[in-house]
Amino acid sequence: SWRDKATGERQERTEWHRIVAFGELSDLCAKSVSKGKPLYVEGRIQTRQWEDKEGNKRTTTEIVASHVQVLGNGGDVNKAVLIGRVEKAPEVRQLPSGRDVASFNLITASQRPNGEGEERTETHRIVAFGKTAEICGRYLTPGKQIYIDGRIQTRDWQDREGQSRQM
Repeated sequence: SWRDKATGERQERTEWHRIVAFGELSDLCAKSVSKGKPLYVEGRIQTRQWEDKEGNKRTTTEIVASHVQVLGNGGDVNKAVLIGRVEKAPEVRQLPSGRDVASFNLITASQRPNGEGEERTETHRIVAFGKTAEICGRYLTPGKQIYIDGRIQTRDWQDREGQSRQM
């Protein structure tokens, strides 16, 4: 989801991905995956072409799964895994409780299958707490490529001008 720059209205888009599993993993999926169940999937992206019955060239992009995990009904659905580059050195500060907190932006890039279209970059705000915040402040530098495993969280607040904000 995102806010439309022109109207300020919240927009939402759902994307569907074709997942392919082979061998024992396909047996596991056949037994435990069903419509509506949240999944965690790891794998590689593959694009392939074929001709349909009418002789038309067809293309599909799918994820060839190497790991599939059925998630519970709890907070597992918010799992986020990102690989990208650190934009600027993390800001590390201490909360009134004495706990460290680090925040920085992670830039990710993706491109449409077969190189069609332009590369799309996205900026993700990352926040880490405690020992992880300390490690981020010590070792993360601009341009460093990192792997992030966490959860998505949205928060609301009022800025200095009293405007409602959301991140």
